[in-house]
Amino acid sequence: ATDGERIPETQVSIAGRIISVRGQGKLYFYDVRGDGAKVQLMSDLKTFEAGEEAFSKIHRQLRRGDLIGAKGFVGKSKK
Repeated sequence: ATDGERIPETQVSIAGRIISVRGQGKLYFYDVRGDGAKVQLMSDLKTFEAGEEAFSKIHRQLRRGDLIGAKGFVGKSKK
């Protein structure tokens, strides 16, 4: 993936422990570590399928140290 690109036809699932959380409002970033690898997850309201209320609720509940599973698309953020 190039900078800012998403690959919507490639859905992946991961699991790991949250090691840091950044964001507020409509955009959150989670650094997740599992099986010796670190991955950054991005969650934005625009692509969250369950709606704004569910988006706000899940992000209020997640904390550093939590074990999570996530499904989503592969992509690369803009630099």
